[in-house]
Amino acid sequence: MKYFFSVVTSMFIYSSGLWASVSINSEPQKTAGEIMGSSLTRYISVDGEQVEGYYVYQGISLKKGGFVGKNVKIHGKKLFGKLVPKGVIIDYSAKIFGNAMVYGKAEIAGNAMVFGNAMVYGKAQLRGYSKVFGQAKVFDNASIYGSAEVFDEAQVSDSAMVYGNAHVYGNGQVLNQARIFGHAQIFGDAIVTSHAYIFNHGKIWGDARVSGHAKVCDEASVSGHAKVGGLTYIHDRAHIYENATVRNSSSVYGNAEIFGHAFVDNQAEVFGNAKISGRVKIIGMAKVYGNISISLDITISELDDFQDPPPTIEEYSSAIDKANIPLDYECTICLCELDQEEECLQLHACEHIFHENCIQKWYKNHDTCPNCRIQISR
Repeated sequence: MKYFFSVVTSMFIYSSGLWASVSINSEPQKTAGEIMGSSLTRYISVDGEQVEGYYVYQGISLKKGGFVGKNVKIHGKKLFGKLVPKGVIIDYSAKIFGNAMVYGKAEIAGNAMVFGNAMVYGKAQLRGYSKVFGQAKVFDNASIYGSAEVFDEAQVSDSAMVYGNAHVYGNGQVLNQARIFGHAQIFGDAIVTSHAYIFNHGKIWGDARVSGHAKVCDEASVSGHAKVGGLTYIHDRAHIYENATVRNSSSVYGNAEIFGHAFVDNQAEVFGNAKISGRVKIIGMAKVYGNISISLDITISELDDFQDPPPTIEEYSSAIDKANIPLDYECTICLCELDQEEECLQLHACEHIFHENCIQKWYKNHDTCPNCRIQISR
């Protein structure tokens, strides 16, 4: 039984022995978009039990063109053919369709989309052009916005944030106030947690774990079973992989690689083109850099400055035929004449000649010719 008025402001629907009230604002400019394929030209709020054959739930809020598609399941209720429970907001041009589930005061706004078998709940927020789909879950105050995407069986929760053009997919997890942004990617079975930041083009994949305020950015990556945590900073094109561990305010950058079972700890630095593997341990503010490659079972510690050996003078000079040495030619380092019995070297850069021993010692502390100051290694 229904009651109609000359100006339609409300109506009652009898269902299962109960009366339900449906309020309809007759102002056509307040559109609620599409619900279950039925176009509504009026804003609608519902506090009853059954409307047009579908079960609804108190407190639905649809604003400014929100769209909800067929078969959407929320909290086990049939709401407009499986829709939205109390406290959920669908705003602006947001879309929910497929078998998606949205509940528990979640907010979907902007041009955000939730579809497939995705779930968004527990005060989670989706904004901008973000997308959550596949079997993905976003919950517990997590935020997805910008053009970020969360899909496959990925999970974002515990106040974590994913934004910019970042992607979280596979079985990747972003937890506990972690931040993923820029063009960062989290995938495989990777876990990013505990205030860690992955940004720009940073990548975390495999079974890697990044935690404890660590930062991975630029084009750096962490993969395999690697672990990074404790205020570490991984950047540039550095790569941490296999079973390596980097922690406790350490830094890895440049084109450096840490892999195998290598261990970098306690403010150590690895950079340049260094490659650290095997069971090497770099700890206690040690620095390893240059083009060096270490794969032994050794420990580099404290204030060690461990780098590849510098070039020798032989790379920038050549032995000279003693017959070609001018008479009375003096080595300006030792101020002695060049003896025919001693080995001598001629610099490639300027062709000046010196005792071999003299120029070797000089080059350890100087990269310029003692005579003309031209750069020796140019």
